[in-house]
Amino acid sequence: MKRLLVFFLILLMVMGLGGIIFTGCGLWEEVSEDVAVAPDVELMEHEPMRAEEDVADFAGEINAVENEDAEAGIEEKIIKEGWVEYITGDVEAKVDEVEQIVEEYEGHIQESFFRKINDREKARLKIKIESNLFESVYGALGEIEDLVEIESTTEDITMEYVDLQRRLEVYEAQEERYLEMLEEAENIEEMLEVEGELERIRLEIESYEGRLNYFDSITDYSYIDVTVEEKKALAAAQTPDNVWEEFAFSLSEGWQFFSAVVVSIVSAIIWGLPFIIIIGILIFVLIKIRKRSTAKE
Repeated sequence: MKRLLVFFLILLMVMGLGGIIFTGCGLWEEVSEDVAVAPDVELMEHEPMRAEEDVADFAGEINAVENEDAEAGIEEKIIKEGWVEYITGDVEAKVDEVEQIVEEYEGHIQESFFRKINDREKARLKIKIESNLFESVYGALGEIEDLVEIESTTEDITMEYVDLQRRLEVYEAQEERYLEMLEEAENIEEMLEVEGELERIRLEIESYEGRLNYFDSITDYSYIDVTVEEKKALAAAQTPDNVWEEFAFSLSEGWQFFSAVVVSIVSAIIWGLPFIIIIGILIFVLIKIRKRSTAKE
C-alpha cells in the first residue's frame, strides 16, 4: 500500500512539472515573437530620418534663409472645444434659443437629435463655428437661463504644425533635386534608381500634406456640444411617487443583487470542478489505503 501512495505522489509531481513546462513554453513563444518583431519596429521608426539625412546640405539652406521670417510670422493653430448643458422645463424652447445664437454667428448645427424616454425629453446639438468666433458663441450660450454646466478646452498645436511644414519643405526640396538628377541620368539604371527615390519622397510629401490639411480642418473650425434635458422628468426619475413604487424598486434591486451573487457562485463552482474532482479522488484513495493498513495491523 505504501508503494501505491508513493505512486500517487509521484503522479502529482509529474502533473505539476508538466504544467510548469507548458506555461514556460507559452512564455517562450511570446518572448520569441517580441524579439522577432522588434527589429522591424525599430526600422519603421528610423526610416523617415533617412530622407532628412539625404538632403541635409540643401535643406539647411532653406531653414537658414526662412527661419527668422517664419518664426516672426507664425500663425497660431489652436484646437477649441466646448460643452454646455441645460436643465429646463421646455426643451424645445431652449433648443430654439441655442439655434438663434448659432444663426446669429453664422454657425452650423452639424449633428442633432431629440428623444423622449419614459416622459423624459432630451436633445443634443453639435455646433460647428469658425474658431475666431468661438469665444463669442461660447459666451452667448453661457448667458442663457437654466444653464447647469459649461466647460471648454484648448490645445495649442502651433509648434507641431510648424514642424510638419518644415519637414514638408525638406521633402519638396529633395523632390526638386531628384528631378534634376533624373534629367541628368546617363543610363536606364540611374533613371530607375532616381525614380524609385522620387516615388518614396512623393509618398512622404502626400503624408505630410494630409496631416497639415487635417490640422487646418480642426483649427479653422471649433465645435460645441450642447445638451438640453427636461427638468421635471429628471426630478421624477430620482424619487418614487408612492410607497408601493419604492417597495417595488427596492425588491427589484434586491433581486438583481441576489441573482448576481448566485451567478458568481455557480461560475466559481464550474471553473473549479476539475480540481474538486481530483482532490476528492485523492482523498478517497488515501482513506482506502489508510483503512487497509489499519485492518492489516
